[in-house]
Amino acid sequence: MSIFTIAFALFIIMDPIGNTPVFISMLKGYEIERQQRIIIREHLVALFLLIACNFVGDATLNMLHVSEPSVFITSGVILFLLALRMIFPHLGPRKSDIPSPDDEPFITPLAVPLIAGPSVMATVMLYSGQVGSDLTMVGAIGIAWLLSLFILICSPYIQKIVGPKGLNAAERLMGMILTLISIERVLVGIKLFIQGL
Repeated sequence: MSIFTIAFALFIIMDPIGNTPVFISMLKGYEIERQQRIIIREHLVALFLLIACNFVGDATLNMLHVSEPSVFITSGVILFLLALRMIFPHLGPRKSDIPSPDDEPFITPLAVPLIAGPSVMATVMLYSGQVGSDLTMVGAIGIAWLLSLFILICSPYIQKIVGPKGLNAAERLMGMILTLISIERVLVGIKLFIQGL
């Protein structure tokens, strides 16, 4: 599994395009420079958490005696449920439903759960159990993180260019791609399970 394949999957699950309206709404009371400082700070917190998940993920899975087919099928189901919410927003609570605090947001809800949410953390832990190299995983996390940071730093300008409908269309397209990835992971898990019988 290549670094770019993992990075692309993590980037889609992070869903920075879907997060753009939430970030704009929560930071609209601040000047652009302060918004960008907040976004960078929250991304650094999220990066630390994801790298931590990477290093404890494999040990956690081994401690729980989780088999490789289970890892593939579980990750596929998690990604599929996330993809459904991206394609059909009315099926579950939206990230925009998270209440906005009166003061400057710190760690929650921007870093967690919007950037490094449970789905991203679980996926990092599951991938870390399959990828032999920590360098590959950290690199993949870094690539996805940089792309998310870039998009959210530019979020005020992106929204002006594409508008709300454009953001919705892009998020649903990412949901479709994530659906394909999730189904493929379930099929690989089933194949490994049958081979192990």
